[in-house]
Amino acid sequence: MNTPADQDPARLAGLEANYHCPNREAVERHILANRDRLTRARNAPNIAARLRHDIDLLLDRWLYLHVTATAE
Repeated sequence: MNTPADQDPARLAGLEANYHCPNREAVERHILANRDRLTRARNAPNIAARLRHDIDLLLDRWLYLHVTATAE
């Protein structure tokens, strides 16, 4: 799995889409949007798995942004 430090700090690449995540608020919007899409993808297990993976990546990105913001 990629870590946020291995990627461009302003972008998070996911399986389902590329997410522009310069701050925690943007990451939270992407997580909420993917959760909504996940509820509609119940009958499509492949898409649901990719969305869950993207949510995991977004949560990693959120944590990275949170840690770097609190370290300053």
